[in-house]
Amino acid sequence: MPTKMRNAAQILLLHLFLFLFLLPPSAAGYTIFTEQNETTMEIGVYYWSLEDIPVTYLLDGGPQGMLSGVDLEAFIRKNLQPWIAVDTAYIAFESQGTTDEDLNVETLFDDPNSPYLLIGDGIHEIIIDQDGSIMAELGADPETVIGFGIPVVNGDSSLPENPFDGRILDGFILLNTSIDFPEEVYAATITHEVGHFIGLGHTTVVPQTFTENFADTEAVAKTPTMYAFTLPDPPGCAPLLTLEADDVAALSALYPACGSTERYGAIEGVVRTSGGAPVFGASVAALKMAGDQIETAVSGLSGYRTGPDGGGEFRIAGLPPGEYAIRVQPITPREMGMGPETVGLLFSEADTFFRCEFLDDLRCASATPPPEARRFQVTAGQRITGIEIVVNGDNPGYEVRTEGGGGGALPYT
Repeated sequence: MPTKMRNAAQILLLHLFLFLFLLPPSAAGYTIFTEQNETTMEIGVYYWSLEDIPVTYLLDGGPQGMLSGVDLEAFIRKNLQPWIAVDTAYIAFESQGTTDEDLNVETLFDDPNSPYLLIGDGIHEIIIDQDGSIMAELGADPETVIGFGIPVVNGDSSLPENPFDGRILDGFILLNTSIDFPEEVYAATITHEVGHFIGLGHTTVVPQTFTENFADTEAVAKTPTMYAFTLPDPPGCAPLLTLEADDVAALSALYPACGSTERYGAIEGVVRTSGGAPVFGASVAALKMAGDQIETAVSGLSGYRTGPDGGGEFRIAGLPPGEYAIRVQPITPREMGMGPETVGLLFSEADTFFRCEFLDDLRCASATPPPEARRFQVTAGQRITGIEIVVNGDNPGYEVRTEGGGGGALPYT
């Protein structure tokens, strides 16, 4: 194996857990990339430092596959725009132009004189895999995997001499244009993979959050961009390329604009068993209600600050003012169409032994909260605290408090 390819393969093996695939339908809480330092046990998040924003990218100048004839530079700029346009966050990108050569298996793996390397070259490539060969080289199925985005962080959580601090130093986006999909699917894929590239994981707000009918037009429209799978466009609707409340909350948590936290509220508490044991990795969704209909949803995961051995705490921030119901459920294929491994990193081993329920102790007979489910009025600049969710058992009661002064403080800032 040539030296360059061997070194690249070693690096990729170290970061294989980061490969977050966006799959077509046939292959089949907001989440921020989070990792636990194995030495200090502290939880760290992935982020681009303010001094590295705007984040630069270099576009593959080779063949475009199914995007042949598309102005690729304009296409990329357009599909970065949803993230840039969020007014409660600050993220920006800067093009460094296009490469003079095709980024392919030879230039990325085999040619020792090529300046390009997937990871470790400090160049943030957007790679167009026009024949699926790079996907295959990396062990992914080029007939089903459309793309992935990889952020590479400073340090290693398992090495005390090289401490992990979460700062993103490098990364790339790979778009497999060998599959015969409409341009709009590739557009949505770029926007999704950019989310990974800047530190966002797969959401636990899924179509089933809103309805039992997976193909329901409104449910598809409400599903966040950071959902793990592509969705069919609803009949008669334009392609759904906009960010939803869960996406906006995630971005605003990582890259908050000045004063943005005062525009939202937050809900926080703990998830535990009837015996008092904390539950780790439960998906807790705040469902914004319009009468008896779910208008939108923002998610959180229990244990986000303290990990598997912590206290089961959750915090759902970035909530637009309104009335909310709370639902807790495990990340399982039956409940969400995916398992904890799809969320990945810190939450790859999330607890899944409990049932779906609404607050308080109401089993999920449908996606919509029953009339007796407890609701909370969320206002801007305040947070509701003290909520105790007891899974698979009776809730003994708890005291809910509304606190001001801290605004809708976002979880990781």
